[in-house]
Amino acid sequence: MYSVTKRIDFCYGHRLLDYDGICKHPHGHNAVAEIEVRTESLDLRDMVCDFSDIKRVVKGWID
Repeated sequence: MYSVTKRIDFCYGHRLLDYDGICKHPHGHNAVAEIEVRTESLDLRDMVCDFSDIKRVVKGWID
């Protein structure tokens, strides 16, 4: 079994609707996503996968 892990740090903002506390106002957070990809065999480049592929897919979801 082979695996790679990619860590992506990102910031996001939101607000809580129908909430009377301070979080009803727009505010932000910092977050971390760790993505692990596993496979039984390596690809033609002897890699589990290219980190840029992981980043492209995950950044599309985060954005």
